[in-house]
Amino acid sequence: MGEGMMFVRASGLRYLGAVALVGALLTGVAWSGGRPADGKPSPAVPAKPARASHLPGYNLDRNAYFGDLHVHTYLSNDAYIFNVRRTPDDAYRFARGEAIGHAGGFDIRLAGGPLDFVAVTDHAEFMSAIREAAKPDTPLHALPFTQGLFSTDPAQIQKAFTAFAVGRQTGSLPKEFNNPDIVSRAWKEVQEAAARNNQPGKFTTLVGYEYTSAPGGRNLHRNVIFRSAKVPDLPYSSSESADPENLWRTMDIWRGKGIQALAIPHNANGSDGLMFDSVRMNGQSIDRAYAELRARNEPLTEITQIKGTSETHPTLSPNDEWANFEIMDSYIGRDIKVTKFAGSYVRRALEDGLLMRDKLGINGFKLGFIGSSDTHNAAPGSVEEPNYFSKVGRTDGTADLRRSIPPYGARTWDGVPMPDPKAPTVPPSSLGGQRFSRGLGGGKFSRRDLRCPEAPGDLCHLGATHPGAVFAGYSFPADLTQRTDAVHQPMPGACPWAAI
Repeated sequence: MGEGMMFVRASGLRYLGAVALVGALLTGVAWSGGRPADGKPSPAVPAKPARASHLPGYNLDRNAYFGDLHVHTYLSNDAYIFNVRRTPDDAYRFARGEAIGHAGGFDIRLAGGPLDFVAVTDHAEFMSAIREAAKPDTPLHALPFTQGLFSTDPAQIQKAFTAFAVGRQTGSLPKEFNNPDIVSRAWKEVQEAAARNNQPGKFTTLVGYEYTSAPGGRNLHRNVIFRSAKVPDLPYSSSESADPENLWRTMDIWRGKGIQALAIPHNANGSDGLMFDSVRMNGQSIDRAYAELRARNEPLTEITQIKGTSETHPTLSPNDEWANFEIMDSYIGRDIKVTKFAGSYVRRALEDGLLMRDKLGINGFKLGFIGSSDTHNAAPGSVEEPNYFSKVGRTDGTADLRRSIPPYGARTWDGVPMPDPKAPTVPPSSLGGQRFSRGLGGGKFSRRDLRCPEAPGDLCHLGATHPGAVFAGYSFPADLTQRTDAVHQPMPGACPWAAI
């Protein structure tokens, strides 16, 4: 820690755990706009007084907001195969606390309070092609490949999903599936739903999509989130290039046209060493240009979701008794074991980023953290353990299908009460809603003013209240910890450890 280093924390901050503290340490600059070339944090500056133009409920010390930036609807082909028929509009309704229908034939609803912000992030690759193929009057419906894609039997659903996934990865899908007109219609639906449901200061919708690169089945997926309604005509997908460098270059081009976006990688745990590799995907060494390109476009990473945690692995952290928490040990959707753990987990990436900064002058792995659901039920925030009803539609829509252990020593799930979707949701807390908008949220994402709470059921946590401010540095005034206005004092050289 170093002699003389001092930590300043306002009272009231609860214990956060390793994930939250590491994520809280990292800060940055404006939305996709770069960061200091030396990779060092900017000095703290006095907070500016509130302006009259701020939304109601503005808090100089920041508020806390909760949302989900990884949500799939019937526009994602795997969701449609899983019998999901819920739309982006349905996803936003669910996030606000309304009940929607589940593919298993029952209603679902959040048990806790509504969310504050949501991005629908359907897969860009062949977006909505399976929905199109389900329509009898379309050319896709008549294709032989299509006939085995629609079933209500979980075993057949899994078989159809595997056939489609393998076809996509091997390039053997019928050419009719790769129709830009189909993608364009779906992309328009995504944007229109976001516009209809956006309520600045109360409930914020963000336009987004998933870039689903998986070379050889090794996961390099990213969610691309846009700051405003100004978006490209079509999403850039892994059908154009499976190398994320080309996605980042495309984002730079968008930025030159006034389109602000950032990419959030997820499930590094299934990348088999690729996500945070020590070399580029083309085998060349990482140089300063690569580090700057990545840092400019990827300030965050999704460190946990339903498909496991990507924080660390027991082989990388042998002295951490929690390092085996929710480890996913296989490729996503394939029976291939992950064997390369360095490059697959965030904690090692943070260490490698510091070495990168020392060598190149820029840290390409300087990351803030989020947690998301990756729901394929159009159900943002559906990670409440007492109210869990599946991730992928009919395939895991019952406790038996999920192979869950019955509670209280029961041998079967017969007679065990299920969550009641008719029960009212809990009203939003005083920190939720009425205080967030697309433009305001954009800066917070890029500054990494987020945390991934360690408790099961928590999602992306954005912003801060005064009691959560944490700083580290040297030569602070001796009475700083006794001052009630400590977080408003100039602290040159201080590293803000959190906005939580």
